[in-house]
Amino acid sequence: MADQRFPARVPAKVPRLVAFQVVLLGLTFLVSGSFWPLAFLACDFAMRAVVAPRFSPLALVARRVAPLLPGGAGLPISFSPKRFAAMLGFVFLTGALVLNLIPDMVLGGKIVTGIVVVLASLEASAGVCVGCHIHALLVRHGVLKVPVCETCVPVAVGARAGSSCFQSN
Repeated sequence: MADQRFPARVPAKVPRLVAFQVVLLGLTFLVSGSFWPLAFLACDFAMRAVVAPRFSPLALVARRVAPLLPGGAGLPISFSPKRFAAMLGFVFLTGALVLNLIPDMVLGGKIVTGIVVVLASLEASAGVCVGCHIHALLVRHGVLKVPVCETCVPVAVGARAGSSCFQSN
């Protein structure tokens, strides 16, 4: 039975808008050095990956803005790879947060945050979700035993990447 806290599908432009907000907040942290944008991002990633995306402020904004964009919110795509990517973001940003709290490790925290910003920039600008590609590889190699997403199956067995669930508009 599916977990009712997480949607099966999400409009394609919603994750891209969330990624755009992640870029803005990540850059705010990198430029200002303020602890709060990083703490907010770590909490938001936790909400999207572990609790339920409906509680995520970034997802809430994205869901409200996406239908207003030219072409609407986009075609529905599977949420499963996006949730996996959010879990990776949560792990990275929690690590960055911890590193930022250790005086000698602040640079390491900024580097980890910079990696997240670069990856979120790829999603926001080009619709390339590296976490989703990692998800597909893990399915293909049997690390994730049961793909929740029926459209990941073609990618998991080596089909053309354009047929995957992480294709964005």
